[in-house]
Amino acid sequence: MRSALLLLSLLVSGCALLLPAPTPMRSLSWPAQSGAPRCRLVLLPGMGDSAEAFAEQAFVEAIRTRFPRIEVLSANATLGYYVRGTLSERLEVDVVSPARERARVPLWLLGISMGGMGALMHAYEDEHEVQGLILLAPYLGEKDTVEEIRRAGGLAAWKAPPRAPLDGENYTRQVWRWLQERTGNAQQGPILLLGYGDADRLAPMDQLLADALPAGNVRTVPGGHDWPPWKALLTQFLEHPAFQSYCGDEHRIEALQLQRFHEPLLRRRYSAGATLRHRTRPLRPPSQSSAKG
Repeated sequence: MRSALLLLSLLVSGCALLLPAPTPMRSLSWPAQSGAPRCRLVLLPGMGDSAEAFAEQAFVEAIRTRFPRIEVLSANATLGYYVRGTLSERLEVDVVSPARERARVPLWLLGISMGGMGALMHAYEDEHEVQGLILLAPYLGEKDTVEEIRRAGGLAAWKAPPRAPLDGENYTRQVWRWLQERTGNAQQGPILLLGYGDADRLAPMDQLLADALPAGNVRTVPGGHDWPPWKALLTQFLEHPAFQSYCGDEHRIEALQLQRFHEPLLRRRYSAGATLRHRTRPLRPPSQSSAKG
């Protein structure tokens, strides 16, 4: 990945709107290899990467080898969409909705770093259409809010603000408010799977979320903010019972049926007919603590 420092300097200098965010949002797709798709996985890149990164780093190959009946979409959700506040709108209209018209199947989102925040923002906007999130070293917003939650004694103890439309001033607090609701009631909303490297510069903020999740939904591996640990985490999450229950082969799904009585996070929350409720307003750029996207 390219360093985010150059991009941040552009934002600070007032050149944010020069960052490209073409309409429609470009995406790459890989159809199910065997029969109709059983589920759909949308990939969101980190800062400085493009839709091609997931194929170049063999993510797509690993996913399709393990799950021949999964449809994979890689969205070119670059920084310009975040800056303009159009990420969720363009992701829904240009990527998710056309795929849903082809086949209505359970939807999972996988986001790396900045893409992890993008996955959370889209789930915030349209949570009834998203069955699960795989967050790899996610950027979780501005440091001040993260420290406020830490000082409160953790996510459950934090006094969250009322729900409001996302904008550039409130997106960190609103996403954490949504996470507080999701972690406080495991039977509501998408399944959350979180992974990061033990030496990742975003590990302190990710640990705050990890503390609020079931231990079985969190993975850590050796490494920093880079592709080798993310590949290791992907391998682990592809075998996670929650993901298997939606995207795995039928015989594996049958083997997992009994586990649902003991793990509420595996409850199916697939509902039809939800639409995007509002357009996200522009976000302020992430602080330098986010560093490489």
